[in-house]
Amino acid sequence: MFDSSNSLLLCRGETKKNDQYLPFWFVEMMPELEKPESDVYELLRKLGKSPSWCTETVDVVQANTVERMMFGVSFDDPAPMFKIVRRSFDPEGHPLEVQFLTDRGDIYRLHDSFLLYASGIPEVLRDK
Repeated sequence: MFDSSNSLLLCRGETKKNDQYLPFWFVEMMPELEKPESDVYELLRKLGKSPSWCTETVDVVQANTVERMMFGVSFDDPAPMFKIVRRSFDPEGHPLEVQFLTDRGDIYRLHDSFLLYASGIPEVLRDK
């Protein structure tokens, strides 16, 4: 796996931390991934991969000392942080990349949508 970790992103004027891990065969696309307008899923398609499924796990935690400094949160502020693990797969369930995201929880509004029947979920990903 190739690690493009410890990147701080600026999104909608807010900072977020993104540690991303990609397979070694992705290395040729790294210069493209460094560009601000890049899209990892489009770059995967250019390499002949078909990202089609993603899982996310979201944990709400208190900011640690390093995160308080990174995000400008005062030490007496009980600001929640979101720790998000995102895994992307191709249609057969082969992993394509994983991201470990950290962001302030007080700037989010969560919206979810999902399939009602297992038949819409690839067999290899059911019950995961």
